[in-house]
Amino acid sequence: MNRLLSAIKNLREKQKGFTLVEMVTVVAIMGVMAAVAVPMVNNQLGKTREKSYAQDKAMIQTAVDSFFTAADNVRYLGQRQFPLLGNFKSTGTPDT
Repeated sequence: MNRLLSAIKNLREKQKGFTLVEMVTVVAIMGVMAAVAVPMVNNQLGKTREKSYAQDKAMIQTAVDSFFTAADNVRYLGQRQFPLLGNFKSTGTPDT
């Protein structure tokens, strides 16, 4: 028995590195993980981009409103202001 254990120990000490099956398994698992992760990342990037566009639109609208309602802007002082982009464009009715 002792002789068998020492033979197995010697055999394991001589082996170095990974087998082909282990490498293929690891690559396959990484491929599955990447296939799951990529669509999720793209979805989050799309949502982030949409939020950024909405914030930019709001900032532009605020800048336009500030320009038209500035006290030193005599040309547009007292005139009614309309939204830069709004519901009117898509439905035909103004925002309320």
